[in-house]
Amino acid sequence: MKIKIPKLIFPIAAVFASVGFVVAAMAADDVQSQQPNQPAKPAADEKSKTVEYENAMIKMMVIPRTREQMKAFYEGRGFSQQAIATIAEACFMTVVIKNKTDKILWLELDNWQFHSGAAEVERLDRAFWMQRWEKLHVPVANRSTFGWTLLPERRDLRAEEGVGGNITMKFSEQAFNLTAKFLRGEDKQTSPLTVQLNNLQCIK
Repeated sequence: MKIKIPKLIFPIAAVFASVGFVVAAMAADDVQSQQPNQPAKPAADEKSKTVEYENAMIKMMVIPRTREQMKAFYEGRGFSQQAIATIAEACFMTVVIKNKTDKILWLELDNWQFHSGAAEVERLDRAFWMQRWEKLHVPVANRSTFGWTLLPERRDLRAEEGVGGNITMKFSEQAFNLTAKFLRGEDKQTSPLTVQLNNLQCIK
């Protein structure tokens, strides 16, 4: 999903408006008062655990999501209770990225490492979810909806271009770090950019 973020504007409200309902998964107690797919501000617990990073080349924001938010979000879109129970077992975080340079930035999630000390925190990729949905006989429409809310596994970001979506990991009680490597340039030969985001936390 491509988004365009104004050059000098990147507050949370602008991010929500740009990324749409992917970023706006709502707290369970707010679902009934919101119209479908309308953006909502993050809950207080989310705001306290949101991690941001910015330099001259990139801006990133990682927003953890609660289990109740994700359950309510997908339940409202017709997912079965079995599928929702599987979703609730995972750790969801919404990631928003903006390329601030005039060169191509390559988003490739295989180049991202999640780690807590020396231990790896396992990312649940699209292949993992497709296997789960196949086993649970989840309808194709639901699979498409879920896939659309995920951050792309790989894609290029042009100058001043942004992207947003969810990443999923095995739920971790411990805080962990993200080392995100981005290849750069048309041929990926420009010196890579590495972003370090520390103290990410799954929230229940």
